[in-house]
Amino acid sequence: MKIIGENSGTREYIANRYSVFYVNTLIVTTKGLDLELPRVLTTEVNINLSRNRFEGYLSSIIGDLIGLHSLNLSHNGLEGIIPASLQYLSVLESLDLSSNKIGSEIQQQRASLTFLAVLNLSHNHLVGCIPEGKQFDMFENSSYQGNDGLRGLPLSKDFGGDDGVPQSSTLKEEKEEKKEKKEKEKKNKEKKKEEKEEEKEEEKDKEKEKEKKKEKEKEKEKEKEKEKKKEKEKKKEKKKEKEKEKKKEKEKEKEKEKEKKKEEEKEMKKEEEEEEEEEEEKKKKEKKKKKEKKKKKEEEEEEEDEKEKEKEEKKKEKKKKKKKKNQKKKKIVVKKKKKKEEEEEEEEEKEEEEEKDKKKKK
Repeated sequence: MKIIGENSGTREYIANRYSVFYVNTLIVTTKGLDLELPRVLTTEVNINLSRNRFEGYLSSIIGDLIGLHSLNLSHNGLEGIIPASLQYLSVLESLDLSSNKIGSEIQQQRASLTFLAVLNLSHNHLVGCIPEGKQFDMFENSSYQGNDGLRGLPLSKDFGGDDGVPQSSTLKEEKEEKKEKKEKEKKNKEKKKEEKEEEKEEEKDKEKEKEKKKEKEKEKEKEKEKEKKKEKEKKKEKKKEKEKEKKKEKEKEKEKEKEKKKEEEKEMKKEEEEEEEEEEEKKKKEKKKKKEKKKKKEEEEEEEDEKEKEKEEKKKEKKKKKKKKNQKKKKIVVKKKKKKEEEEEEEEEKEEEEEKDKKKKK
């Protein structure tokens, strides 16, 4: 497992690279205290799964979390043994496995956790002797209470050694242990103070850097605003130019439309004039036609008159001819009558003569 900034000379904080205006804060309950961290280190790894209903055995995979600073699995239903892999958590500062069902002994290997400042294994089913030396000499009775099978320091009640023989501790040893604890606590407090002072100095430096960054960003923002204003002005000018061009185009279009209208009006006038001319021509043609018709009619009438005259003349001639014929006929008839009369007269004369002859013959 890789720890960010593990080998670097300076400490790295979350959000340093990504945000200038926001700072992440965190309240962490560790080592029996509620600590408010104004900034969170990238190396700060804490796990708190307390007060749940987890059951089963503690997994040895926990030993792979080598960057873990605080582990709290209290008030669950975990059982089994404490995994041996916990010895690899070299930077673990707080371990709370209280109020579970963990059994077996506390192995001496747990004393290798030199950074461990808070340990709480109370209210479990642990048995055997409490390890001695290193960090385990700092922990108080409250870290182990509620485990009836545990014995040894710092428990006030001694349950005897491994051989079943009771063990006794003198007042001097207890005082020395207390002194050593106090000195260790003082040293730890001094270390914490130094760390806090370093953190404060780092925070101040970072705040200064932030202020500088803020100033730079403000300058950049001002420049950006200026650029934006320039861009806006340019855009406005472009808009104005575009509007002017649009106006010009509109005016041109209007002029074109006017010209088109004029041309259309001219064409209309021409068409009207042509239509008028056509109408006049038509009228003229009609007049001509009428005249021609009149003439034709007159000519026809004249012809008819002439024909009638000719007819009348013919009739007259026919009448004359008839008259002549009649006269001739009459003359012939008269002549015939005369001839008849003459013939009759001759016959009568002949008859008379014959009679006379007869008479004479008689």
